[in-house]
Amino acid sequence: MDKKNEREGPEENTLLDTSLLLAGKRGITSIFSIIEFPIAIDECIIVYPDIYDFELAIEIATSLRLKGRPIGSIDILIASMSMNRGYTLLTKDKDFKSVKE
Repeated sequence: MDKKNEREGPEENTLLDTSLLLAGKRGITSIFSIIEFPIAIDECIIVYPDIYDFELAIEIATSLRLKGRPIGSIDILIASMSMNRGYTLLTKDKDFKSVKE
């Protein structure tokens, strides 16, 4: 797929992490990724967290701590936002593997 087609529109049901924004991909992303890479703001649909995302994030954080595999709180929030909305999270960040497992 060429760059033009890659940027034409967001893939439904896919949430892009900052690592993909840095690589030039555009689509649906979290406000946290935009804060990390604000250049992408005009080319993305931005998803904001709600109370349910924070509640799920607490469950994920607790589970990861019990397993001895904690990750950053922003990554946990991005994962919870993706899960609550039924999105597939696209990322190059290996920390998200812990959440998937």
